[in-house]
Amino acid sequence: MAKFKKVVINIVSGCIWNREARHSVRKKLSEFQYSEYREFLRFKMGRVRKKSVLLMEFNPFHGEVLAGIIKYFYALGYNVDVAANEYLLKEKPLCRMGIHNIKTYAIYESTRALFMRTRHINQYAHVFLMTGKIYSDDGIFDNLARIIYKPKCSIYLIEHDTSRLKLHEKASYKINGIVMLGKFPGATFVNAHNFGDIKLMPKHKKTTFVVVGNIVPFRKNFDMLVDAVTKLARAGLDFRVVCIGSGTFPLPDDVRPFIETTGRLNFPDMFAQMEAADFFLPLLDPTNPDHDRYITTGVTGSAQLIYGFAKVPLIHEKFAPFYRFDKSNSIIYTGDNLSTAMRDAISMSDADYEKIRNNLRRTTRQIWDESLGNLAGILKK
Repeated sequence: MAKFKKVVINIVSGCIWNREARHSVRKKLSEFQYSEYREFLRFKMGRVRKKSVLLMEFNPFHGEVLAGIIKYFYALGYNVDVAANEYLLKEKPLCRMGIHNIKTYAIYESTRALFMRTRHINQYAHVFLMTGKIYSDDGIFDNLARIIYKPKCSIYLIEHDTSRLKLHEKASYKINGIVMLGKFPGATFVNAHNFGDIKLMPKHKKTTFVVVGNIVPFRKNFDMLVDAVTKLARAGLDFRVVCIGSGTFPLPDDVRPFIETTGRLNFPDMFAQMEAADFFLPLLDPTNPDHDRYITTGVTGSAQLIYGFAKVPLIHEKFAPFYRFDKSNSIIYTGDNLSTAMRDAISMSDADYEKIRNNLRRTTRQIWDESLGNLAGILKK
């Protein structure tokens, strides 16, 4: 195949006399990957089932939202097709969704523009853009809704930060509705948190806490975690903390046996770690202004995992109400008392753990019902 491609390049470029143009054509043809283009053709030539929704994610992230939104469409009687970034699909975000009912298509950088411009999307009842902009190595393409092919079908956008809502108003002629994972003015609340089949485990004899997210200060306070673990280790308590995400943070020798860092995991492995844990640590810091965005302009992905896997959270009182967490369905702490909250979790009885988790599941069901009604409402407009 490589030899055939080289012959084709030589024949085509040999017909171009201008040296600069010839080099440009040779470069483009050399970079062309037929296997990637064939994936686009599979999408373009594919049969669209009746009452189908197309979910499009051009970026290699937000897989947890992609998986979570599908269950709502199933409940509303829609078929679902997914066109998503190649790297995102390789991480298998739909591993527990019963993907035999879902058609998936990989979007490569070389075919991204083709997916944006194809008229094939007009065969769908609705198209959902899972992120409002495209991030790339050469910069950020703002306002995806403005650059995608002007469609005849209904286009909806899932936005992740309210600061961008006004920007999308400029492209409102293409957008039928904007969805957000939290309750914010100017968007419809639909919280995507159902990841498919999960197993509910009894509380382990050795209490396990889990943290999920990149190890960076503007997302989580890992110094706060080390301080709390240090206090509990000195008290002789038996527990473990699993930190999942890219990055590292300093671990003193007396803390190292209690904290395991896994690095970034694909979705099947991350889901397995979630199931094996008892409690979730969002590590939101009330004193860090960067963390205010998780209750003012956006939503932490930790909440999606807490809801979806029914993992009792330990969360500061400043952030709890926004996510509908209270003393009945979570462990709320004040000030810098994370260590006290973790101690309470470790000593919690099996019966109390089951009770608080059941309350959390009821809260999650309420969020599901409200979100489903909201989504059904905007699709009817």
